[in-house]
Amino acid sequence: MPTLTADEIPALIESPQFAGLPPERRTDILERALAEGAQSLAGQWNRESFQQWGQFATKARERVAGMESLPEKAAYAGKVLARTGGDMLKMAGATVTGLSPIVVPNEGPGAGEVQFQMPGKTLAQSAGANVAALATNVADAVTRDAAPVKEALGGLKEQIDAGAFFDHPQGFDGWLTEATSQVRERAAKYYGDSEHAQRADLLANPEHAALLKDYLMTRNPATWDALNSKVLQTPGAARMQAERAAIQQGSPLGRSLGAEASQYVGEATDPAELAGMAVGLGAGTAALKAGQSLLSRGAKLAAGVAGEVGSEQVSAFMDDPNMSWAQRQQIATDALIAGLGFAGVGAGAQALANRGRTTNVQPLAAGENPFAGPISAPPQPTEAGGVVEAPPR
Repeated sequence: MPTLTADEIPALIESPQFAGLPPERRTDILERALAEGAQSLAGQWNRESFQQWGQFATKARERVAGMESLPEKAAYAGKVLARTGGDMLKMAGATVTGLSPIVVPNEGPGAGEVQFQMPGKTLAQSAGANVAALATNVADAVTRDAAPVKEALGGLKEQIDAGAFFDHPQGFDGWLTEATSQVRERAAKYYGDSEHAQRADLLANPEHAALLKDYLMTRNPATWDALNSKVLQTPGAARMQAERAAIQQGSPLGRSLGAEASQYVGEATDPAELAGMAVGLGAGTAALKAGQSLLSRGAKLAAGVAGEVGSEQVSAFMDDPNMSWAQRQQIATDALIAGLGFAGVGAGAQALANRGRTTNVQPLAAGENPFAGPISAPPQPTEAGGVVEAPPR
């Protein structure tokens, strides 16, 4: 049974208690409220009310997003930096464990038992799978035409938002079969693999069907982005995703780290991820070296931050080449914050190094020449082993 009706959502959003919650908590509660509100309207829908509900949901999301204050934005930046620092430690932990000759899986076969592994083998397999996944996605982007599938998905979304199924002579089921047929036909051609086409079918695939149902109820753009991404996943990308998951979660190393930490096996062997960190840290170090202009320092810091942002986009493309523009913007924002953090760490390390340098060379007194006085050539050995004196000056 729904615990919140549609009529109660505006009062919830404007309540002081709601405003006092952290931004991510407000978003979670709003999405749950919209899902429950849609359920409370079951049996009362018509085309006009369905369209109005979609417009209301959009305005509610915009209102909640606009509630984020400047201090909350600053707090979010702090959370990103803290999360980035935590991720680095976990990546380091996964690397150290991966280089160890023994692991102790805490789940699955052999849980709690000491198991031997070839040091670095799983890490090398993960690195290879990451590179292969990136290559597969690049090849798919070059050789496959996703435009017809995207167009069909866009048309389906427009029909849902407009409530077109209310006017279909065969009702909702008839509309759904007809509306998804174009996506199905174009996707099958795009995949070039009949078995994958059956597995990825909008209605036959339980995950896809659940996302479609959720969007019908909530009109959540993030839900549609997830559905869009999954439908556009190619057979090769699906195979690489499964292979990477098997290495990260199914290997003794992954099972010793646990379900939540096993992902860091992949991140610790992600060349783009590692390159971004190195560039950011290196830029911070280079910017604080002595003898540079302010412009030069700023340029190096900017290059380091840009390197982190770019590397995160490459890493995201490796994970999911079909991300929406909004998703990529969020990744870029987080990477910008992390890049500034990496540059700051590098700059701090260089500043400490600069302070640690001391010199015993004393400044010269006025007119003092340390090279004044006669200069004698060093003694030279002769064939007889004697010493030849330098000629008198």
